[in-house]
Amino acid sequence: MSALQGRAVYDFEGDVANGELTFQADDLLHILNQDVGEGWWEAQNANGEQGLIPEAYVEIISYSEPTMPPPPPPPSYGPPASAGPPADTTDNWQQPVETQSFNNVSETRDYSQHENQVSPESYEDAWDDDWEDDNSSTTEQNLPGGGNFGLSQPNRDTKASSDSTKPGGTVKKSFSRFSTFAKSGGEAYMMGVMPTTKVSETDLVPIIETQNGYEWTPLSEVFSCQVTSPKKESKLKGLKSYIAYQLIPSFSGIRVSRRYKHFDWLHERLEEKFPTVCVPPLPDKQISGRYEDDFILERMRQLTYWVDRMCKHPVISRSEVFAHFVTCTEDKGWKQGKRRAEKDEFKGGNWFLTVQAPPSTLDQEKTESDIDQYYKFIKTMDDSVKKMLAVNQDSMRKHCGPFKKEFQKIGSAFADISKSFELDDRPCK
Repeated sequence: MSALQGRAVYDFEGDVANGELTFQADDLLHILNQDVGEGWWEAQNANGEQGLIPEAYVEIISYSEPTMPPPPPPPSYGPPASAGPPADTTDNWQQPVETQSFNNVSETRDYSQHENQVSPESYEDAWDDDWEDDNSSTTEQNLPGGGNFGLSQPNRDTKASSDSTKPGGTVKKSFSRFSTFAKSGGEAYMMGVMPTTKVSETDLVPIIETQNGYEWTPLSEVFSCQVTSPKKESKLKGLKSYIAYQLIPSFSGIRVSRRYKHFDWLHERLEEKFPTVCVPPLPDKQISGRYEDDFILERMRQLTYWVDRMCKHPVISRSEVFAHFVTCTEDKGWKQGKRRAEKDEFKGGNWFLTVQAPPSTLDQEKTESDIDQYYKFIKTMDDSVKKMLAVNQDSMRKHCGPFKKEFQKIGSAFADISKSFELDDRPCK
């Protein structure tokens, strides 16, 4: 299979030390490997540079069609030709191939014995399976097509569309900017094709109308959660070590022990269950220096901020999976709740079935105006953040390079002045 082609949707500044590839929006990339994992692909740009790229930043265009010569003529099963000069069997793709006519066949031959004598090696140079027509018939005698040997031209689009269910991009695959939204089931909910499921009263998430617009029902009592007492523990007789943190919710005061991977599991469940709630990211994972005191204290501080923010959210703080995370103390109960959360029927698109809208009808014009205003805000904010990051990165490079030398010169000048003052032994007045 030839390399898959894609077009960059966003700019990406890659980290060369980690093998990442830098590209700009609308750049054409050749996808070399889609099995890297963790949302990363391996690609090559127009300059021949290779590296890792984020999957979400690339739009699949098409497969490059293989540049192969036309297929060889089928074997002849007729009687041996009369003696004459030997035929030129040299493959010359520059010369036109004579098409053999199968029209007006006047005699029927039994080819079954000849077919059994054909060795498998004779088919090794045939067309790739992706370009063969599986529905072609072998009993027709009139072949009026415009291709070689009277056959029809291959229909690439039909074959490509039949493979659209396979993983990865195809020729006919259309790229959707809302692929994550569609994958979660939000698009199916908006189109009214979600399966009807009965929702209990305890699972309903009501929305209320206030003077400032529509909001989630606020919390009657806001609680907090502390992350304290990090401790290095081990399992498998010391073969695997980890840091365990103690969580103390304010409404119960009961300590629960959680590792970083438990926080990561909760983050995945929240993103999967609530497609319209912005769940903030966790602190980055660390490979080296995980057991240093400064790193552990800083991670504990960041985890505390993250959990407190989740406690203040009117939807997440009421969810069953979050309550299970901050209250479960037994290993058996933790595993049961973990499986129950992973099999939750009201996650993704089904979660919209639990949202209880207010009875009042929305004003269509005002709603469209609010959507347009929000879109402009998001676009402006996105551009401003990108510009701010670019300016900060440029300033950081300057301060680490030429600016650093200039400041060192200024410091050296002040140091020389201080030495001059040391030579003056007159008393100060």
